[in-house]
Amino acid sequence: MVISRCWCYQQPQEESIEHIFVTSPTASKVWNLFMGAAGISVQLIQLKQIVRHWWYAKCCPKLKPLFQAVPTIITWEIWKRRNASKHGGLVSTNRVIHEINRTLHQLARVRVTWQFPFHGWYKCNADGASKGNPGPSSLGFCVRDDEGDVVYARAVDLGVTTNVVAEAKAILQGLEYCVEHDLHPLILETDSLVHLSFIHSLNCLVQGGGDQSRQISITKP
Repeated sequence: MVISRCWCYQQPQEESIEHIFVTSPTASKVWNLFMGAAGISVQLIQLKQIVRHWWYAKCCPKLKPLFQAVPTIITWEIWKRRNASKHGGLVSTNRVIHEINRTLHQLARVRVTWQFPFHGWYKCNADGASKGNPGPSSLGFCVRDDEGDVVYARAVDLGVTTNVVAEAKAILQGLEYCVEHDLHPLILETDSLVHLSFIHSLNCLVQGGGDQSRQISITKP
């Protein structure tokens, strides 16, 4: 529950997450428009249910990342409209739709560099960052199957540390999760070339992925 008042009507009412992002007049109109275009049919009741339908919608592999990005783009534009209205601004529903379309068109033109893992394989993308180095740091990793569906994702606040430590912990936690849940064979993808030197001693196949990324293919002995 959002501790606020709904700004959709002249008579403000207590607002909830579902009301802001799903059942308000603007939200319901936006969802119905884009779901109709994508051939997705789901009742506008719970946000998580709508997100799930977008994530698992049947479409060609090239469009899947775009489909999975739609709920984030829509909720972001609805949230921006809500905040603008609350603070005296005015953003029409048509403007929200325009901004969503503009972002989707931009994404469609961007070359997607993430590659699906081999059939029967998993891929773990791990990354860590530090503001200040040392400074406030965090890590994250995401595991996907050979169809690109998310198996598990995690983000962790590490407090104050360095970028090297954050990157190392992201790789470690990602590998630990995959080992614990028997997710193999596995491709570990990271942009930290520093840590590859520590992994070369393992019985892994190290594949180059350009200057900005590297892949480590790991099979269970």
